[in-house]
Amino acid sequence: MMKNNVNKKSNNMKKLIPAAGMLAVSATMLATSTYAWFSMNTAVTATGMNVTAQAESGIVISNSTKSAWNATAATTTGSLNLLPTSTSNGSTWYHNSSDDADIATGDGHVGTYTTVTNEGSDKYYSENKFYIKSATTSSLTKDLYIKQVTITPPGTVTSADLDKSLRVLVKIGDSTNIYAPTSASTLTYTVNGATSVTALDASSVNDTKVTGITSIPASTGTPIEATVYVYFEGEDANCKSNNVKATLDTMAVSVQFEAKDPVVTP
Repeated sequence: MMKNNVNKKSNNMKKLIPAAGMLAVSATMLATSTYAWFSMNTAVTATGMNVTAQAESGIVISNSTKSAWNATAATTTGSLNLLPTSTSNGSTWYHNSSDDADIATGDGHVGTYTTVTNEGSDKYYSENKFYIKSATTSSLTKDLYIKQVTITPPGTVTSADLDKSLRVLVKIGDSTNIYAPTSASTLTYTVNGATSVTALDASSVNDTKVTGITSIPASTGTPIEATVYVYFEGEDANCKSNNVKATLDTMAVSVQFEAKDPVVTP
């Protein structure tokens, strides 16, 4: 009798082992599928996006019209259909049609990366031009700083919210700074499976120096061009296939610039 009980227990254990193995495989597949670009062929819709730039410390700013120079300038987009994308410099943009991330190596997503442009009805980013110069007829021998970037909403709602994967890239000359809404965003990731990127936490970072800008041109001179890109970073772990929204939260981005005296090194 005891021998039969032992045999039954042995048989039950044999049945449990493959069942446990299948469960582990299922769990792995589930984990992989949740770390994915939120869409292969579908864009999410932003009904409107407001991007504002502010200037302080004796400088003024204008949008692409260059017709009015004030302390504040703004651009407002109409409805945008945004696809996930990835960039390290604001010059070359990538898209990956795969819906699975390469979790094992941490090198981004499996599949093929392709370079993309912002043509067609579906866009990869919102591009906003601003121009900066001195408020007077004299140039300013000052360093240019990005004082603060504010991203609304801040991406702190739920772990399933796309807001955390929003990015704001500010490109001025050869200087590129990428901001994420919060520390809950994926701040370090790999673009195109090759280039490591560290985004700045916009909720805590202040005063980012723009390298190479040590003079603000006079009001009569050629202004400094600043391009502000807004996009969804496909390599952010929060950019998942189960995060798709028919309409995104209302988005607003504010970028503050200031001119500061150069730091003299003794």
